Amino acid sequence: MGVKKDTAMKTIPLNLFLLLAICIFIGGMVGGILLCGQVAHKGIGSSGEFSQEDRLASQIKKLTKLLESEPQNVEAWTQLGNFYFDSDKYEKAIEAYQKALSLAPNNPDVWTDLGIMYRSARMPEKALEAFDRAISIDAKHANARFNRGIVLMHDLKQEEAAIKVWEELSNISPTFETADGTHIDEVILYYKTKQDEKNRTVSK
Repeated sequence: MGVKKDTAMKTIPLNLFLLLAICIFIGGMVGGILLCGQVAHKGIGSSGEFSQEDRLASQIKKLTKLLESEPQNVEAWTQLGNFYFDSDKYEKAIEAYQKALSLAPNNPDVWTDLGIMYRSARMPEKALEAFDRAISIDAKHANARFNRGIVLMHDLKQEEAAIKVWEELSNISPTFETADGTHIDEVILYYKTKQDEKNRTVSK
């Protein structure tokens, strides 16, 4: 019995610029990447009489049971990681993604989601390693590049390096948009403007 892999991006219906401004102050907080970043898998929705929490718990239980008899099932480990991801259970998601990658190490989407979980668990250096691994597998992996910039900007406070990463992303994928439809060039312009304002304030 297998589990179908779904690597579509999750839509986050919030205004990016408001979130970007907030993230300048809370970039290092747990879960910040979920507000600012791009996710490589599609989340489970809620409908009917069951809440999303109930549905996630049910899916986690089913997959955990399945993996007892099929421990080499890569797709099941990946999906389990996705459900833990959506449940904000960072450590468990990391463990599941690591298991999936130990069996099939060349999936850039899984490396990207692993990086997001590392950032959520306040391990930005590990997050960068995961994003770099995704990019080494797929040099045009837009989500990995975008999230790499998020970590550099908000966690490591390397503003110029982050902008450079996003400029490279713009060159590689000129039509790239964030989850709410904001073009990458608008993100770059926003942060360049913030950086210019900061430099003018310092020079006074």
